[in-house]
Amino acid sequence: MQTFFPQGPVDADVQCSIGHWDSTAKILYILTDVSTLPNTNPYNSDYIFERAISFNTDNSVNVNAGISDRILVFKTAGSTTSFTLSETLPTPSGYFGYKITGNPQVAFADKNSVLAPSISASQSIYAEWGDPTIFLAGANYQFSTIPDSSDTNPIPIKFYLSVNSDGTADLLNIQPFIIPLIYYFNCTPGQYPFLQPPSCQQNNSTQNALLTVFCSLSGSLDSTACTNQVAGWTTPSDASQAHPYNYCPTGTDTCQPNCKAPCDDGYDSCTWVSSSSQFSCTFDPNVLFLGEWWKKSWFIATMVIIGLLFIIFTALIIKTLRDK
Repeated sequence: MQTFFPQGPVDADVQCSIGHWDSTAKILYILTDVSTLPNTNPYNSDYIFERAISFNTDNSVNVNAGISDRILVFKTAGSTTSFTLSETLPTPSGYFGYKITGNPQVAFADKNSVLAPSISASQSIYAEWGDPTIFLAGANYQFSTIPDSSDTNPIPIKFYLSVNSDGTADLLNIQPFIIPLIYYFNCTPGQYPFLQPPSCQQNNSTQNALLTVFCSLSGSLDSTACTNQVAGWTTPSDASQAHPYNYCPTGTDTCQPNCKAPCDDGYDSCTWVSSSSQFSCTFDPNVLFLGEWWKKSWFIATMVIIGLLFIIFTALIIKTLRDK
């Protein structure tokens, strides 16, 4: 199994695309918005997976430039159990949604132009990281509807995949993965984290992100076909260590020597320790400000202490003035 790059947590307010990998044919499919097609939309959905990158017969990389202006870019919000994806490209409007048809009911991915429907995502391979992480980059998720009432079961969301020579698409039960479009690489360590953070190169190119995914999944990241592609991570701290890792499996919910996951102590970070060649929980001041940090116990305690000191200091000033 090849290591997926860019790897790491995908939190809220992150730009991403949605991918599907055909491991047999070594083809990367990307979710696109075909409502932008100049002619009448031939599909039942505005969202379909189209072939993005594959190999030519001479093992060179073939990028399908014809879909570049309809590749979907979303901004994340929420949590794994209830997330929303707002469309930023190709048009800054609409949301990842679904339509339900038939009896028994079938749900398939489609654009929702008005509302941002809440959707859940689940996968059984890796331990979830919890707030503020919504997805693990490269993990295959089952997207499902969130019922409006307790007597309705969640419906798995299917996707149209354009694989037919006549231009039509098949509706399939695809478990896609999230591709973070902003990630870091080639870092120069600094006096991390407060005085001098690591200086990293940052990817901002959708096309480059897709190439990195394709090259990593096809095992070609170090080949001549992928000369300009490098491994990347979604956080500067991981990128500064530049150590490929595995997400810890389900049932192993905390950081382990051979895999990465959250630490029991909310103020520690699962960090690669080169001297012992393993991951270990070490104090990381950066995690103090992850998620809703203003609701965390350390912040509340700090505010209480500051408030008490202010009251004591004010009382001392008043007493001093009265004693004069």
